[in-house]
Amino acid sequence: MADTSESAQGDRVRQLEADARRSGMRITPHTTTIIQILDESTDHPTAEDIFERARERDPSISSASVYRILNKLEESDLVRRQRLDSDRFRYEIADECRHHLVDLDTGQVVGITDPEIDELKDKIAKRHGYEIVDFRLELFGRKTGGGS
Repeated sequence: MADTSESAQGDRVRQLEADARRSGMRITPHTTTIIQILDESTDHPTAEDIFERARERDPSISSASVYRILNKLEESDLVRRQRLDSDRFRYEIADECRHHLVDLDTGQVVGITDPEIDELKDKIAKRHGYEIVDFRLELFGRKTGGGS
């Protein structure tokens, strides 16, 4: 019997491929590999990270192909590119968390989902007479030993 999380992951990859195809992208084996890597990633990888992981699966993939596919996925609003630390961009599936905590010592990026953030955002927007159409929060810090 198949693991339901693997099945759900496969469904999500197929959905992302279908969305990419609808936006005009040609789905190649390399495209599928990049989508799978992004879907499996929990660390907000850089393009270089994605390239290294892709090469482990398919040694024929080039760094130029990875960048080209990432750019097309970003243009199709399926992938989000964000500068979260120093001068490197990190990538994530666009429907994932938009708020991040970056550890300044390790470079680890933690996705944050917290209803208090959204409540505060809405409260501030209302107070100033705005409707928020896009929002992201980036926090930078050092681990203090507390928290999870």
